[in-house]
Amino acid sequence: MLALALCRSCCDLALLARSAPTPSGSDDFSYWLLADTLRHFRLANPAHPMRQFFETVFVLQEPSYSSIFPLGQGLAMAAGWLVFGHPWAGVLLSAAAACALTYWMLRAWTTPGGRWGRLLA
Repeated sequence: MLALALCRSCCDLALLARSAPTPSGSDDFSYWLLADTLRHFRLANPAHPMRQFFETVFVLQEPSYSSIFPLGQGLAMAAGWLVFGHPWAGVLLSAAAACALTYWMLRAWTTPGGRWGRLLA
């Protein structure tokens, strides 16, 4: 299970040398805002006085400046930002955990048998 998570992480880190991930769309910037808000231990930011000029998709301007998305991905990104210095580290860790936990779930759901079952056990 740990090997699967490490394999996923190593593949992502190998791709990191080619291009660093940056937010590129409205939803990416909304997740980035959510991670930054949670990193500063807030649930929302105060509304900007000129908020009508900063309206964008996936971001609430009133009654407070915040993302419309649930906290899950933002918490992972904020944890990566606090611990490793970049929000992408939290995404990397959550993807590795998802791979490992999916394998764990499938092991409980099916019974290993035959040669491959003994190898993976």
